[in-house]
Amino acid sequence: PTVFCSYIIKNRLAGIKIKLKDIAAFVAIFILAVMTYLLIDTAINFVYGLKMPEYYSNMIEFDIDRFVKDTLKIYSGGKYYGNIIFIAVFIPIGIIIYKATAYKFLDNSILLGLLTVACLLPFSYSLVMHCSPRIFIAQGVLFSLLFAITARFVDFRIYKMLAIGIVFVSSIMVSKLFYADIKTYQADLLLANRVVQTLYDRIKDFNEETTPVLFYGELSKRRHLASDLRGSDVFGASFFQWDNGNSHRMSSFINTHHMANLKILVCDSLSDSDRSMLTYLQMTEADKKALEERINTVPNWPNPDCVQNFGNFVLIKFSDTKSMYQ
Repeated sequence: PTVFCSYIIKNRLAGIKIKLKDIAAFVAIFILAVMTYLLIDTAINFVYGLKMPEYYSNMIEFDIDRFVKDTLKIYSGGKYYGNIIFIAVFIPIGIIIYKATAYKFLDNSILLGLLTVACLLPFSYSLVMHCSPRIFIAQGVLFSLLFAITARFVDFRIYKMLAIGIVFVSSIMVSKLFYADIKTYQADLLLANRVVQTLYDRIKDFNEETTPVLFYGELSKRRHLASDLRGSDVFGASFFQWDNGNSHRMSSFINTHHMANLKILVCDSLSDSDRSMLTYLQMTEADKKALEERINTVPNWPNPDCVQNFGNFVLIKFSDTKSMYQ
C-alpha cells in the first residue's frame, strides 16, 4: 500500500490528476495486504501449533498518544537501529509540500493526505497494538521512492544518487539484523539441546509429565555476534535473555522445537496474553520459600550443578538476575 501510494503521488507531481479509481485501488491493495499478512500469520501459527489470535487480541489497545510519540522518535533518527537515515526523508517531503502549493486546494489536500498516509502507514501497527513498533526495516524502500519521485525537480546528480544510496544502506542494515537473528537462533537451538541433555543427565529419574521446570535468571551476554546492534529490539536477542530471564519463554522455546515437553512453572501470575497461550503451574508458597533459601548456593550455567531437584520442581539456573517473571 505504501509503494502504491507513492506511485499516485508520482503521477500527481507529473501532472496526472488523482482519480477515484486510484483511491479505490489503494483501498483494495491495503485490504489485500492485510489479508496476505493474516494468511501468512495463520500458516505459521498452524505449523508451530501456536495460539496467537488470543495473544494478539489481548494486546489490542488503541493508543494515539503512544503512536505519535513512537513515530516522532523514529523520524527523528532515534530509538531503533538504523533509524538515523530516516532524517533524510524530510528532504523529499519538503519538496513535495512545496510543489503542492501550486495546486488547487482540493488537489493540494489530497496530495498532502497521500504523503501523510505513505509516511505513517508502515507504523500503524503500533496504533492498535499495545506495544512499540519493532524494526521498520523496509522503510528504506519508501524513502528511496520519495527521492526518486522528486529527483526530476532537483538538478543535482548527488541527489539522484541518494535514492540508490538509501536502498544500499538499508539493505546492509537489514542483512546485519537478520544475520544476528539467524546466528542467535542457531545458538539457541544448540543451547536448548545442551540444557535438556544436562537436565536428564543430572536428574536420572526426571519425568517431564509430572515434574515442572523453573528456569532462573538469564543467559550471560552472547559473544559470537560481530557487533552489538544498539536499538535492534528483538533482532539478535536470545530466548534465554529476554525479560532478564523468562522461564515460560525458555520452556516454550524447548517445547515448540520438540526437544522436550516441559511443564511450565511460574512464581507469579502471568499476564492475560501469556495465560491464554500457555499451560502452566503456579509455584506454591512453600516452594517459593525453599527457592529463596537455596538459590544463592546454586551455581550458574554452564556448571552442571545449576540443575537442582527441589522435590516438587526442577531448577535450572542461568544467573543471579531475578526478573519480573520470577
